[in-house]
Amino acid sequence: MPLFVVGFVIAMLIRTAGILPESALEVFQVVQTLLLAAAMFALGLGVHFKTLLRVGGRPVLLGLLSTLVIMAVSLGGTVVFPPG
Repeated sequence: MPLFVVGFVIAMLIRTAGILPESALEVFQVVQTLLLAAAMFALGLGVHFKTLLRVGGRPVLLGLLSTLVIMAVSLGGTVVFPPG
């Protein structure tokens, strides 16, 4: 089993058990947002426009359509199961 899965399960159990105070959870939420933004930025740095031009429009269109499907499913889930 990959180590990150073990870490995720341990974090889930700690959160579910209510061991952490609310103030720590708020700090972790900010850290999570910053790390996610850094990861998305790093992914964006790996995109080379020359490569996109070389592979043509079909893979780019597929990526765009995949992104739109993911956005639609996410929005639908948010409407059906609103946060809070």
